[in-house]
Amino acid sequence: MSSLLSCVSLSLFVVLASFGAIAQDKKAVEKATGATVSTAVPKHNCVRPDAPGKFESDGQQKLFVKQVDGYRDCLMAFRNDMNKLAQAHIDAANGAIEDFNSFVNMINKK
Repeated sequence: MSSLLSCVSLSLFVVLASFGAIAQDKKAVEKATGATVSTAVPKHNCVRPDAPGKFESDGQQKLFVKQVDGYRDCLMAFRNDMNKLAQAHIDAANGAIEDFNSFVNMINKK
């Protein structure tokens, strides 16, 4: 029984690994996993400041630096938000593997 479960474990690993290769095929992944897959990737909505050729005054330069700082901060916040979303997906995938491992351990104990 243990060797059968090892084969099943290995097969599940291969199947799950192959999902990375077929992730573009949303319907296939949803059918195989029963999960709803979102393929929408958001774009940032940060506004890039217009770069003047030459600053006419110190006030214009200060305003530009403030706009550049705002643009940078917006992009960094977007990056942080996307990293959090990615981590949630990684955690969900790892949770699925943990669930399967728990199932296999339960069977092995019987």
